[in-house]
Amino acid sequence: YTDEDEKSKLREEYGYSPNDFIMIYPANLVHEKNHSMLFDSLQIIVRETNDVKLILPGQPICVDEYKKVLLDMGLIDYVDFLGYRRDIEKLVGLSDISVSPSKREGLPVNLIEAMAIGNAIVATDVRGNNDLVEDGVNGYLVKVGDSETMAQRILELIGDRDKLSAFGRASRARVEVFSTDSVNREMTDIYSELKLI
Repeated sequence: YTDEDEKSKLREEYGYSPNDFIMIYPANLVHEKNHSMLFDSLQIIVRETNDVKLILPGQPICVDEYKKVLLDMGLIDYVDFLGYRRDIEKLVGLSDISVSPSKREGLPVNLIEAMAIGNAIVATDVRGNNDLVEDGVNGYLVKVGDSETMAQRILELIGDRDKLSAFGRASRARVEVFSTDSVNREMTDIYSELKLI
């Protein structure tokens, strides 16, 4: 969990403005992860506010293609491509929200990390994401490809810091069910029912 003081220190350490609303999407830069939806949302968001930053840690597989797209959209200054990183926890900690426009997921570790740190989430309504995000409780779920709604949900959280904090608290509470202890308890119950132990 990252409190406001820690968030400020991390931003200073990484050279980010205290005034920027920072979104993070830790994922390899591949089409499957659907970054283009996020770029379309960002275009809508910057019409309303310039104090926004999207940070993208991940293997830079399509980075040149994405940079060209962002250049054409006039968004290159709002996006930081960070490459493969081992300091995801700190990067998530300095961010205001975690986003995921992914087309499909298994168990999205990036969202579990985000929830443990206390981030609100805006994500696509796909299996994996919707196991973790309860719409209107710890974040918002939107249809894959609906960049307009994703942008509106993010703008709503930019404008409502109380809701942002409430979603962050709910994320921390929800993520506890994914702790090792709870998973082990659940597995023991399953195996007991199956008479395997």
